[in-house]
Amino acid sequence: MQYIIILFFLILNNFFGFFKVDNAILLCLLIPFLFKGFRKYSIYKNYFILLFIGIILNFTSCFYFRGQNFFESFKAMPIFLYVLFYYVLKVLKPSLFTTEKVLLFLIISFDIIYILQFILIQKNINIFHIEEWSIGEDSNSTRLRMMSQGLFSLGIFFGINKFSFTRKPIYLLCIFLGVVITFLAAFRTFIVAVSFFIIFMLFKLKGGGKKIFLTLILGSIGMFGLIQIPMVSDKMDYVFSRFQSKDETLSNKDYIRLAQFRYFTKERPKNTFEYILGSGMPYGDSKYSKNFEANRLNGMQYVDWGLLGLSWMLGILPVLAMILYSLKVIRLKVDKRYIYIGVWYLYLLSTSLFEIEFYRYGNFLVQAIALYLVELAFLKREKRSTNNYKTITKL
Repeated sequence: MQYIIILFFLILNNFFGFFKVDNAILLCLLIPFLFKGFRKYSIYKNYFILLFIGIILNFTSCFYFRGQNFFESFKAMPIFLYVLFYYVLKVLKPSLFTTEKVLLFLIISFDIIYILQFILIQKNINIFHIEEWSIGEDSNSTRLRMMSQGLFSLGIFFGINKFSFTRKPIYLLCIFLGVVITFLAAFRTFIVAVSFFIIFMLFKLKGGGKKIFLTLILGSIGMFGLIQIPMVSDKMDYVFSRFQSKDETLSNKDYIRLAQFRYFTKERPKNTFEYILGSGMPYGDSKYSKNFEANRLNGMQYVDWGLLGLSWMLGILPVLAMILYSLKVIRLKVDKRYIYIGVWYLYLLSTSLFEIEFYRYGNFLVQAIALYLVELAFLKREKRSTNNYKTITKL
């Protein structure tokens, strides 16, 4: 079972970008599972319905206001619809234990692949499909992005959670590799958010007192040792230099994000309807796509505004659905062994204010696994609570 799920995941994300297959073709592999799985009970069903309605309305808006037909809009959409991998899991019905074994394999695999590709890219060797903008002139300016990279951040919280209960070294490896990649990625938002939510998670797991104090000291020592690694140390210098930059602040009227906000909220929408429904995701060589690309090359990129930016393109309803199911995950009461998923979603939402981490290419596949896992954990807890209640009432 676990090997089937791993293979399916890797096919859908092109083996982390090793090859490239049309996403619309790959998405068709999910349709049979969607039809079968949608009839099953799901705590997310209403959110998925809202997502589908919003996407159809977005297709309509794009056709009416931008002249792009429904088929072209569909071909531009698969990266968002990969969350439907959740229904593959619903149909195959792997256990919590099996699904976490799948997740562990994918996390370790991604982390090793990322670090190897980062090293090789300095020698101009690209094994995977890498966006050109993320390749700098040297290791300091390289900000490597890879498919399904949400695995490394999920791996950090997963590792902390599991190690606190099992003490197995494999989970320390998840933490170590994930933190290394956090620095190599060289995004200030990631470093601050990961640091904050690691501390937040430790408090949730251990509470206050001596244990948390000792853990923080050991963690600080480990972090000090980590930044002695030349590759990590160089990245830290680069990140701090960007922290000190006075140009990238919202108080600077020339800062590109302010220009982007004005463009997408005031200049681009044809009317209120298009603003609400979204102008659509451009595809191919259509007139709409060429116009969008010309503005993108001039700096007008919606991705710099995270989920808000996505709402300008995809519409308010789909983004609202994404936020709502995220909040659902965060609010669910699960055993402490599974709180890493809710913490990860807090991390995703916080890093998606000015980044695209929530909907970065391949991350909806990671989300699908997380959604399935936390649902199983919640239902398991509910079943145990119900059984305990029945036992008490019988007494």
